Amino acid sequence: MNVIINCDDKYEAQKLASLIFIKEGKETYITSILNIIKNELIISLKDKSAHSVLLKDEKDVERFADFIQSVFEKEHSLTSTMITGDRLEITKEWIYGANAVHSAIIPTIAISESPNALKSPFIHKF
Repeated sequence: MNVIINCDDKYEAQKLASLIFIKEGKETYITSILNIIKNELIISLKDKSAHSVLLKDEKDVERFADFIQSVFEKEHSLTSTMITGDRLEITKEWIYGANAVHSAIIPTIAISESPNALKSPFIHKF
């Protein structure tokens, strides 16, 4: 899955890309979004520092916040970034086993011969 985020300028795109990863381990360095003020993100990093990043508009802020939320929840991990001018493309993938959380749970109904068995015109005994 990927998203393209339009930053305020090339510098802001480079800054956001550099704050996303610890380069060697491809570990996500951003831990949370502390605040959103119009088109500005205030993000917290693992070292407990806070940084401001200016995006093009409020829609890009919302798009980034929605995209990064599953990374904060440890469902996805960020895998790459690519800068093109003031645009930043970010890619994420499922963390192995995390998508099992989202699998459908299909309940089963046991039908017995007891007088208290569930009676429904849509359930057939075979």
